[in-house]
Amino acid sequence: MAYLVDTNVLLETALRRQNWESSQNFLSSASPRELAISTFTLHSLGFFLIRRTPDVFDSLVADVVSRGIPILGIDPGSLNRVTRVAREFGFDFDDAFVYTVAEMYDLKIVSLDSDFDRAPRGRMTPAQALGVLKR
Repeated sequence: MAYLVDTNVLLETALRRQNWESSQNFLSSASPRELAISTFTLHSLGFFLIRRTPDVFDSLVADVVSRGIPILGIDPGSLNRVTRVAREFGFDFDDAFVYTVAEMYDLKIVSLDSDFDRAPRGRMTPAQALGVLKR
């Protein structure tokens, strides 16, 4: 496992937004053992999709489960790490949660959110990650 996929990458693909092709190319090129999502991402997908397009949510979850992509969380006793990251880098809760999971599991963040660029771990866009995969 090498990449922690942020919510926006999955939403881009599912909703065919502006960056959907690069997001889809990355997701389909990576093996499931190279990918992970956070529990927050899974819940965010539900939050964004359940009312608008519940079938899209069901399809995304089924894809994650059938491919065996790990869903990684943070023990409640370790949530203070999220607070530390939020304060240190000026992140909101969702970015701090994803960043903390990436730190805990030593993963590269794949995201379209430039907020991660403020922190040492940074992020890769789906196109950048795809370029690394193809080397």
